[in-house]
Amino acid sequence: MDAGFSSACVDRFEDALCYVCDPTVGTHQVTKVCHSLCDSWYNACKKEFFSIKSVASVSLDPCRDDSLLCSPLESFVDSGLELCTLYGYSIDENTCYDGRANPNAIGIKELKPRPKRPVLSDQEKQFKMVIDFATRNQNLIFMISGGVFLASFFMFMNMGQSPDERRRKIELAALERIKKN
Repeated sequence: MDAGFSSACVDRFEDALCYVCDPTVGTHQVTKVCHSLCDSWYNACKKEFFSIKSVASVSLDPCRDDSLLCSPLESFVDSGLELCTLYGYSIDENTCYDGRANPNAIGIKELKPRPKRPVLSDQEKQFKMVIDFATRNQNLIFMISGGVFLASFFMFMNMGQSPDERRRKIELAALERIKKN
């Protein structure tokens, strides 16, 4: 997920969405998320922009380029409890998923630290924007490339001739056509 969110929001979002990946959840040892996870998720994302995915079910998605209307999360929900409920989670504080995999759970040998996200320089951000634009607008880029090719072709065809020479060739060709008729 990359909607331009802060790294803290992305991390908490991933923690919440990885609920179903936790082995203790899959084996039904844990069936609810911790209230503290909901609160940290809400606090990390409340200033980030979301859009309504479906009016019927009132579900939220991160704001994208094609979203019609976007607002900060805090304008849709008022708390972590409300956010988790909106995403369909049951909340508890005793035996619950807190956003971290249980190292003693089935199939997990050790926890590896999450790699830090690289901080992009301004040039790298601009390059990423150009690549994203090119990916979304391939037809436009193709038309521009075709136009540049045609302009280069016509310039090459007229290379080495002054405007007077080109006009004289056109006039001679017109006179030849007149003579034939």
